[in-house]
Amino acid sequence: MLPPGVGAWARYELGGDRLRGFNELYLAVVQEEFLQGKRCLWYESTLSGKKTALTLKMLLPADSLLELDPQRVIFKLGNAPAVELGPGMRELGALFGSSLGLGFDPEELINSIDDLLNGGSAVRVMNDEAYTINGKKLQVNHFLVETSGAGKLRLWLSADAPFFSLVKMHTKDTRVQLLDWGYTGASSKLGDSNQPLDLRGLLRSLGRNRER
Repeated sequence: MLPPGVGAWARYELGGDRLRGFNELYLAVVQEEFLQGKRCLWYESTLSGKKTALTLKMLLPADSLLELDPQRVIFKLGNAPAVELGPGMRELGALFGSSLGLGFDPEELINSIDDLLNGGSAVRVMNDEAYTINGKKLQVNHFLVETSGAGKLRLWLSADAPFFSLVKMHTKDTRVQLLDWGYTGASSKLGDSNQPLDLRGLLRSLGRNRER
């Protein structure tokens, strides 16, 4: 499961009871940047629905994207201006933004994938399947993972999918399905401008969107 390269993108359909009104996820690696001599990637995720959209842009070390150790985090909700989170809130913002729309703890998913790769006893290989998505063919491996927090997790993975091989995922309350992808041509949903975080205003906006 190689990490995505600069320009890679993927679009997923979302479903399930815990998705809070979001029905699509767009993932992209939009830029490379060196920070104190360390290669990092700007990784962007956008959750969208009929009423609002949420974009999280994180500068992550290129060699440890799954560890969610952001060096910078930019956050945008709906039509509000993009804001950059301060050092004390970067990890919190990354975990909150990742779990808000997907309805599962991303750390649980990461641990499950680690178990799978390391041949953990909680992983069962189901079968291999051939998929065609938007005219593109994929050879997909189907796994059943027993987790402590999320119960049974079904993963469909393919070496041809750019974002950590994820093609499809089912949990008790969440469904994620790959709709389209590419290895070049990623586009950012955010511009270069952002402003300091107004935490009180952000919490008010989140409260209004959750009540809809």
